[in-house]
Amino acid sequence: TIGAGTGNGDNKILAVGSGTLSCSSISITATGNGNRNSSITLSTGTITVTGNISFGDVNDLFTFTGAGILNIGGNLGTGGTFTCSTGTVNFNGSTAQTTGGYTFYTLKSNNTAGVTLLAAATATILTVGDLTASSAFNDGGFQLTCTGTLNLTSGTFKLGSAGTATTWPAFTTRNISSGTTVEYASGVAQTVSNAPTYENLTLSGAGAKTAGGSLTVNKVFDCQASTFAIGAGNTLT
Repeated sequence: TIGAGTGNGDNKILAVGSGTLSCSSISITATGNGNRNSSITLSTGTITVTGNISFGDVNDLFTFTGAGILNIGGNLGTGGTFTCSTGTVNFNGSTAQTTGGYTFYTLKSNNTAGVTLLAAATATILTVGDLTASSAFNDGGFQLTCTGTLNLTSGTFKLGSAGTATTWPAFTTRNISSGTTVEYASGVAQTVSNAPTYENLTLSGAGAKTAGGSLTVNKVFDCQASTFAIGAGNTLT
């Protein structure tokens, strides 16, 4: 637990730096005032938290200053100020996990129960299942912005929720491994991107699915949606 300062400039800092920290949870107490903050900092070291990380308010900071690694087995709470620099956040719990909508550099899901966004987020690199087979990442109906790299190594990347149709992020590089699945799961109308070559493609949820162009699916095309339209002149191969 990182306590709150009591006066102007009375900052409370746990500096991990290039070292290692292992704990069951991290709780950063609300300062209640912008003239002080409570924070944890990490440069090139590793923090392993088996449970949750929680923030009291925006004056509570989790700051990477380099390519450090945060392994988290619980939820990454909302409401704090999270700065990732070139760091990696690896969700590796054994039960369902959630994360606030922060700006990540490398965001990883190595959890078979699923990692779900609680707000719109940004990531330079999204990796699913590089350490744990059959992992899952779900945008939860909150748009993920990523113009970098997708590494869908093992498992499922799920887009959309019952009430919201999210779109395929504009990944510059798409590494989609054999046996993986992309699922468009919105309960409202949703566009299926023709940008990637899918291994397995699943369309689910009550919303009509419309292809954004010709689609290529290497293995299984599973259409559970109420309707699917590919449009004149487009193909499904």
